[in-house]
Amino acid sequence: MISNYGRKFAFILFTLILIGLSVAAVVLKTSSITFMKEESGTSFFSDNVTSNQMHQIWVLPENLYRTPTKFVIGTAITSIVISALTLAYMAMHIRDAIASLPPPTALVAFVALLLNAILALAAMIALQTTHEFSAQLMTDHNSTLPAGVYDSSTFDLETWACEVKNVKDVSRFMHDSLSNQCRVERAGRLVVVFWMLTPVVVAGMAGWMLWGVKKGLGGKDAGQGNKRGWKEWIPLNWWKSGRVRHMPAPVPLERRPYSSQYSAANRSAA
Repeated sequence: MISNYGRKFAFILFTLILIGLSVAAVVLKTSSITFMKEESGTSFFSDNVTSNQMHQIWVLPENLYRTPTKFVIGTAITSIVISALTLAYMAMHIRDAIASLPPPTALVAFVALLLNAILALAAMIALQTTHEFSAQLMTDHNSTLPAGVYDSSTFDLETWACEVKNVKDVSRFMHDSLSNQCRVERAGRLVVVFWMLTPVVVAGMAGWMLWGVKKGLGGKDAGQGNKRGWKEWIPLNWWKSGRVRHMPAPVPLERRPYSSQYSAANRSAA
């Protein structure tokens, strides 16, 4: 079995990794949003080998997936905030084993980390889905819009940048810009995959510690007592420790129909 301090160290390590990956996801996906804003409207001319005419392809198409990128940024920022608050609380209680957190704090931390893992999973699925269903570039497409913008289907930025950089007669400057953005988008998608896995691991570790939590260092047997199951963390049981004084007294065991101590008299009366 891993000791309380071993669990604490592992939890802190994975939480720090989560913060690092979240920062990387924010930086990479923010660069994607910046590229979309700065390059919108920039265009170049390319030879149409089919009709032997010049036609215009803009750096960004008319239809581009933007929502998944913004979703990843928002979720990554949420991960940073939740992880930072968790580490800050642990720093203020550094002398205690992680498993000695009071029930309200442990439950809130676990629920927050679980919701964060769900959001990260949803963001990764959204980003991967739009990449898989992205349209493919047709170099002989002639836009029907007055501005000449590429208006056929919808692209994700990675697919567009990685395909347009290889179009014939693309300028050297634009080729370098699109090649760099292609690498950034591929790195961003890879980081998002690992970033999605990390909050799942952190939430799983929090649930593991909550399930097998031990009594506090100042409690019975100096924290070496038996593990407490999840039922003992239910707020309705807080009356046992005197945390909620205004709650009514519980029904004695001998008066509960499902209890082994339910007397024969009460059983017959029931």
